[in-house]
Amino acid sequence: RNQIRKLVDMHIPNGEGYLEKFDPATYAENVKKSGATCAYIYSCNCLGLCFYPTKIGLRHKEADRDIFGETVKECRKRGLDVVGYANTWMTFVADEHPEWQTVRPDGTTKREKERYGTPCASNDEFVDYVCARSYELVSSYKLDGFWLDMIGVAAPVCHCKACKEKYEKKFGRPLPLAVDKHDPEIYDYLA
Repeated sequence: RNQIRKLVDMHIPNGEGYLEKFDPATYAENVKKSGATCAYIYSCNCLGLCFYPTKIGLRHKEADRDIFGETVKECRKRGLDVVGYANTWMTFVADEHPEWQTVRPDGTTKREKERYGTPCASNDEFVDYVCARSYELVSSYKLDGFWLDMIGVAAPVCHCKACKEKYEKKFGRPLPLAVDKHDPEIYDYLA
C-alpha cells in the first residue's frame, strides 16, 4: 500500500529538558493529523543517545521512561504503521571508542572538527555493536520496519586502522591519501 511517512528529528542532547515534556500521545496524534500513515520513530539519535531502556547503548539522561515504546504504542492506537529509526553517527560511541572513529587523510577525526562523532563501518567491533543494539530493538518492539541511517563512509576516504588494513589486504597496496572521487584507486576503496 502507498504510505505517507513522517520522521521528526530528535537530535536532542542530554540536559536540554525537552524530553521531560515529551508526550507520546500528542506526538502520535500530530503524526496522524499530518496525513501520514507511517511514523518513523527515533530509537537512537546521532549523538548515540537511546530513547528506550537499552542494555547495550547509552540511554538518554532524560529518557527515564520508555519514550520509544510509549510512542510506538500511541501510534499503533491511531492505526499508524511504525518504523524504528536509529542513527549510526554516534557521538558518545566515538568518544568512548576513539579507535572506532572515521579518520581523515590528515589524521583528524570528524569529531575533532564537528558536533557529531562518526564511527567507521569498516570497524568490526563497531559493526558488532550496531548489530547487537539493532537486534535488541527489533526483538523488543513490534515494528513494521527498521531504518539504520547514516551508515557508511563519513569522509571521502577513511584512514582508520580497519580501513587501511582491509584495503591493503584486498588490493596489495596502501590506501591512497587522495580524496579525488574520480581517482581509480578511490573507486576500489568505495566498491
